[in-house]
Amino acid sequence: MKTRKMIVPRSIVKRHLPHPEFYGESIVELDNGLTTDVYTDLEGCLYTETNNEKLIKYLLSIKIKEEPTLIKAGHLLLKSISKGDAKQIHEWFLISPFRRAQSVENEIDIVYEYISHAKSMNSDSFIISSKNKPIGLMGYTIIDHAGILNCDIYHQSDISIDEINTLFEQLKNHLLERFNLNILLLHVFDFDGFMQEILEQSIFNKGEGLPILIPTLNGSMQQLVYEYIIEKP
Repeated sequence: MKTRKMIVPRSIVKRHLPHPEFYGESIVELDNGLTTDVYTDLEGCLYTETNNEKLIKYLLSIKIKEEPTLIKAGHLLLKSISKGDAKQIHEWFLISPFRRAQSVENEIDIVYEYISHAKSMNSDSFIISSKNKPIGLMGYTIIDHAGILNCDIYHQSDISIDEINTLFEQLKNHLLERFNLNILLLHVFDFDGFMQEILEQSIFNKGEGLPILIPTLNGSMQQLVYEYIIEKP
């Protein structure tokens, strides 16, 4: 069969796997068990070039219009990131201590890839907005029965501790409606005193284990783990 370029809807992607070749972007596992290598096009969509008849037939059968997830709480909003957010996310990454420690050439290309990989069947990443002003990022990845969350606030004066914890509650409810989870975990860098202060007043409890060492191009950084155990009825 002739090789065809096919769009791969992110909503049928189970997970991204490392590509074995240096020039590759990602291997994805789809909801039906098929795997294929994918790339990000200029519109921020995932595509594959394949002559696999079974894969082509399956992708042609998918009739999904991908819409961003919206989670609202008064004047607060979580919205799935998209290509239109690339400039803002790039600016934030340039001032993030962790992102600076990982910085490479062609950083904007890394941002586009980050955006296109963020949303899948088991993950999403959101822009946090307060009164229509973007102030940070929040997201999740589901692994087995654990929800691993992340939160980075870049404009701390524009949101209160109570408001951030309201968003955590909303995100928790969103996840529990969709996944069978036993625990939520949130990793926070040890230098982020603002986020630690928030979590001390939240549904999360500080884990008792040792800090996690996250490797960077310049060494490593420490993360603390906060957890929320989900009570079963």
